Amino acid sequence: GKVVLVNFFATWCPPCREELPFLENEVWRRFDPEKFALIVVGREEDDEVIGAFVEKNGYSLPFAGDPEKMAYDQYASRFIPRNFVIGPDGTILFQSQGFERPEFDEMVAVIAEAVDAIDLPENLPDNGEPEAA
Repeated sequence: GKVVLVNFFATWCPPCREELPFLENEVWRRFDPEKFALIVVGREEDDEVIGAFVEKNGYSLPFAGDPEKMAYDQYASRFIPRNFVIGPDGTILFQSQGFERPEFDEMVAVIAEAVDAIDLPENLPDNGEPEAA
């Protein structure tokens, strides 16, 4: 399993727009994709609106639309931006609403600790057994 960050945002939301460059530069580009996954979900926005926003701002983060709030409603009832860090076992390790730099830094530290705790198998052949030296 991976550590997963689910971020809910909207293109019209000032704190969301403030947070996204930090997500891009300090989270998305930092952590090993074999151990970490991130999805930025546009609450009540479709892929067309999000796509134009992403292109205009030059983001490489993975975005997805949630026009009917089906994903958002599984996590929250109001407020964005919202972040949920989910551990490899499915446990929510951290959650936040709004954007404040100290809380964001705390979230990054939680992600780093969880990612560092994941041991990836090295040099395993197709049968899953360690290679003989």
